[in-house]
Amino acid sequence: MQKREMRKVNNLKVKINEDMLTALNNIFSDKENIKHKDKTVKKDGLVYLMYVFEYLNSYDKDNDKNNEVTLSSKKLNKIFHSRYNNYITFLIDNGFIIKVRNYSTDNKTSNVYKLSKQFLNRGKLFVDYEITDLVLLKKINYKGKRVTQEVYEKNKICLKKRRHLVCSFNNLLTMDCDGAVTEIKHFDTKKYRANYILINEYRNQIWKYSIKEKTDNRLHTPITRTNKILLKYIRYDNQILSEVDIKTSQPLFLYSILNTLYNENSKTEIYKYIHKLVDKKLIEKLLEIDIDLNELNQFGEEIVQRDLYIFLASNIDIPQQDEKYVMKKYIKKAGKRITKEHDTKRNAIKDVVMEALYGRSGSSNAKVIAIKNLFPSIFKVIDTIKRYEDNENDNFFPKLLQNIEAYVLLDLVAKKISEDHPGLPLFSKHDSLITVKNHINIVKNLVEKYMEEFIGIKDIKVEVNNWQ
Repeated sequence: MQKREMRKVNNLKVKINEDMLTALNNIFSDKENIKHKDKTVKKDGLVYLMYVFEYLNSYDKDNDKNNEVTLSSKKLNKIFHSRYNNYITFLIDNGFIIKVRNYSTDNKTSNVYKLSKQFLNRGKLFVDYEITDLVLLKKINYKGKRVTQEVYEKNKICLKKRRHLVCSFNNLLTMDCDGAVTEIKHFDTKKYRANYILINEYRNQIWKYSIKEKTDNRLHTPITRTNKILLKYIRYDNQILSEVDIKTSQPLFLYSILNTLYNENSKTEIYKYIHKLVDKKLIEKLLEIDIDLNELNQFGEEIVQRDLYIFLASNIDIPQQDEKYVMKKYIKKAGKRITKEHDTKRNAIKDVVMEALYGRSGSSNAKVIAIKNLFPSIFKVIDTIKRYEDNENDNFFPKLLQNIEAYVLLDLVAKKISEDHPGLPLFSKHDSLITVKNHINIVKNLVEKYMEEFIGIKDIKVEVNNWQ
């Protein structure tokens, strides 16, 4: 049994940027390990650690984090080994990475690193590197599954909680990787490398998924990370995939929460779940608010019967520049304000809505204030929830919305669909459910049926998008 496991772990390749590997080879010559500051470092370990930096960077496709990678000692022990500091020191001393910030016990933050400019800003060519060090392979190819023990355990949790949405991540799920790589050739270096790493996961069929139970409770998979323009290259059993997208999803679930709290005739499945998530004192405080039911009904009608974003866009001015609608937004993680351009006013207003829902209660943004003035009693409820938050429960309101969305769509609706059609491949992408194109109408009809059953709102808007 042990020998069979060793044969499995001997065959593991990672993609590494060619410039990085060339620089490393120049230092190591033909050796597998060398001394650095009287400590032994192995080339396999350094290659894998640089791969980790590339992999973690791939989650930051929009550069919201300034290419910074946060790595705690606990994390490095899990995914690497206890002598990680020797390898980090080598990479810093030889100009592969730089240390941006030290850990802080006061702020409860870990060490922060980033790839040095010479490797970050150039090089789109990746090469295979085969890792053969058995000690390292036991960590990164846990039980021959080609993932670390940490990822293996996360996958197990997903299989237990949401098997119906991850069981189809198998050898029938494929991507036209050559076509996808050609598609991203025009991307800048940073974006290209991030997408290339994900494409390679499809190529090798390395499936990693997780549920962030303490934050949004969403299911995160390779599909949720895949760039929209690459979705057309994905196939299941050689069949095109399609998605059923719930329109105006976050406002819809906000409406369902408010409807459940303030409408005596609307005690749906999510009623119990809200009481599970929300502190009893906060619920009592919310129920003291005399919400304007006419305003709540209008809010719901704009979402379900018409188009909330078009309604808001007709009431709020968005500046235009070169036929584009321009919005500025502050990215907290990156510590900077960015400018986003949109083709339509409707798409631009979405950013304002997200800031109104997810931003602090006392926002000075004139457009956010304008939205609040259109629905004052609804935002009185929202601001009450936000002000109730404490340091240990930061951003509770957006977490509440995302948790409700995940619970209803993934744990209730998708679960029922999988029970009705047990052989149907089913995937999710936050506010969408995905299956093969030939069966998408089955999923669409059942999404409409079960959404009404579980949130008590009829005729919700859904849209079918074919990935081709």
